[in-house]
This record gives sequence, structure tokens and C-alpha cells, in this order.
Amino acid sequence: MKTLKILVAVFAVLSIAAVAGADSYSVLHEFSGSDDANPVGDVIISGSTLYGMTSGDGTTGTIFKMNINGTGYSVLHTFAGGGADGGNPEGSLTLLGSTLYGMTCNGGDNDSGTVFKIDTDGNNFSLLHEFAGGGSDGARPYHSNLIVSGSTLYGVTTYGGDNNAGTIFQIDTAGNNFSLLHEFTAPTNQSCPFGGLVLSGSTFFGMSSGVDPEGMDDSNGSIYKIDIDGDNFSLVHQFAGGGNDGRFPAGGLILSEGMLYGMTLFGGDYNSGSVFKISEEGGDITLLHEFTEGMYPSSGSLTLIEGVLYGMTRAGVDPEEGDGTIFKVSIDGTGFALLHEFAGGANDGRSPRGSLVYSDNTLYGMTYYGGDANAGVVLGYELEGGGGDVPEPSTLLLLLPFIGLGLRKMRKGSSNKKIGEKLSS
Repeated sequence: MKTLKILVAVFAVLSIAAVAGADSYSVLHEFSGSDDANPVGDVIISGSTLYGMTSGDGTTGTIFKMNINGTGYSVLHTFAGGGADGGNPEGSLTLLGSTLYGMTCNGGDNDSGTVFKIDTDGNNFSLLHEFAGGGSDGARPYHSNLIVSGSTLYGVTTYGGDNNAGTIFQIDTAGNNFSLLHEFTAPTNQSCPFGGLVLSGSTFFGMSSGVDPEGMDDSNGSIYKIDIDGDNFSLVHQFAGGGNDGRFPAGGLILSEGMLYGMTLFGGDYNSGSVFKISEEGGDITLLHEFTEGMYPSSGSLTLIEGVLYGMTRAGVDPEEGDGTIFKVSIDGTGFALLHEFAGGANDGRSPRGSLVYSDNTLYGMTYYGGDANAGVVLGYELEGGGGDVPEPSTLLLLLPFIGLGLRKMRKGSSNKKIGEKLSS
């Protein structure tokens, strides 16, 4: 009987270790529908608070906050559209002190989008700029966020400018001194940028989709760089598609030790997207991973943690086509693994359209659909213990003497009736 208790204890410990190492995914919040629906971009974290935006289901969207444990959800601002407000954000917020800055794709006097600010407590919402399009202004910032340097905000619009092929702009945090730093050309690899900028020293890096403003896919997209004052615009890489390159970048870049990392929506052996790296100086591009058929990376950026890249796929070109995944891959291209496969429904999200954000061993993100109302969720994925179902080697070593003792007694029991009777009792 004693041996049975030991074996039961051993198996219990092994089971606990297996559970502790299993998928650590959780739904922190489910959006309810209407204005409070379809979260976009990334959450941002300040202390124990998450901030983010929804684009709205047939409405104009919201700015919200919640605690990182899923409690305390509240709406800071409901966009109204029209000339006095923004509408339908498609990007991420930026936090500076106690002020949140962001952009909307619609709203403003010209319904071409806005730049706004709001205090983290929901007070003092104001429009800093209303995009007008045309030769002297940008229009419709998609999948983008603002970069802050000193008291200046920098951003990207997908349309607007002389060629209606997108712009890079600057404006100060008070809403003054708006100017265009660059106007993209079309139809070329330089047209219609998606995603935000990343700053290295005094140089911005970003990606353009290469889509013709009229909607035709005339090229494959590019990685570009430009000085912070608008000078020296050049292409770092022009995507070629096919088995050896990506095509149509739809998110942003991240920078680490002189290397740029990003994702493309198409390209690779299966034309379902890629994870890539390339030097700031250009040169050869390396595909770290080529997604299999139907995967398609989300329109967010990668997240780098201790030599491992984390990201999400949406599993469908159209957000309504698939559920998506959370994945990881090392910066040398090894160790690709799916950490979570979204299922939708009441207990899961599906179709992410942003990035993962890391804080205290946990990745946080959002999905466009899923949850009780199929209006999207805020998710958490705890990395600690999430790498597999096998206990730590030290745990196994501690258990080996007990496992060995139990096995020896079991072997003796098979040839000794008296011991066997005791065990069975």
C-alpha cells in the first residue's frame, strides 16, 4: 500500500508539472459589441493598466483601459466621427507621461482621419490635426502608431500627398507645426505605407506595401529609411516575393543590434507570408520562417524577448476567413512553434490584427473577433512554464529515486505472492 501511495504521489507531481508547463493562454476581456467591438492595433501597458482602441462594429470605435488581470474595464472615449471628432482607429496608442496620443482613419472635417490626444483618466480629449489629403496633407493612417521624439510626434499615413500614395509627417504634441517630411510615389514599391516607424539614432525605418492607390497590386513593397528631418530617403530593400523573399509587408519593423525584423503578408514557398531579418544597411535579406498555406501574419509587429521573436497570424487574408495563431521563432530561424491556435467562440479570440506586448513574463494582445459577442477579446499568454509538457530536469532528477523504488517493489511483487497481496490491499 505504501508503494502505491508513492507511485500515486509521483504521478500527481508529474501531472502537476505537465499542467504547469501547458498552454498559459487566457481571455482577459470579451468585448460586448456595437461601439465596444473589434479591437485594433496593440495594447499598451503602464504599470498595471492596459490601454487600447476598438474600431467599432458599424460605429466609430472607442478608447478603453483595464487592469492587466482583466478587471476594471472602462471606456475613456467614444469616437463620434464628423468634424469635431475622429472615427474608426486602425492603429495603436502612444503614451507620453499621462497623455495618450493616437490616430483615426476617419473623422475630422474631411473624414480623412485625425491625430488626437487624451489624458489617461479620459479627460481633455482634443484633435491635434485633421487630415485633408491632397498635395499638402496625408490621409487615412492604417495599422500605424505615433513615434515621440522630444516634443514632436512623427507618423505615417497610407494615403495623401501629391500622388495619394502616403506620407510621413510631423507635428508637435500641442498640435502645432504640422508638416510633411516625405510624400510617397506610385505605383512603385514605395507606395502606400502600412505600419509605423522605428527610430535608430536620427534615422527612421519603415515599410511600404507597394499597392497602387487605386487598389492594384503593382509591386511587392519595400523597406525604406529616411532622416528624422526628412532628408535622404532611400530604399533598404525591395521585396520580390517567391520562395526566397517576402511580399506585401502590412505591419511594422522592430530593431535590435543593427538588425531589422519584420513580417510580410505574402511571399515564401507557400505565398502565405514570412518572418525576415535584414541589416539596417540593407544587403541580403534572410527569411527566418516561411508560413505554410493559409497562415498569413497579422498586421502587427514582432516582439523580441531574449533572442526569441513572438508574433501572431490571422489565418486568412480576410479577417473573417480564419482564426489565427500565436507563434515564436528564434532570431536565427530555429525553434519555430505554435504557442496557441485561436478557436473563436465564447472562450477564445480569433483573427488578431495587431502585435503582442510583453510585461512580467506575459504577452498581451487582442483579436478582432471571438468571445461571447464575436466582437473581439483582450488576451494574455504567460511565457513562464509555457514551453512544453515536460517537467524541469531538476524535478525529474528528484523524482527518479522514488520512481526506481516503486519499480523495484513492483518487480518483486510480481514474483512474491505475499508482497503482491499487500500491495493489492
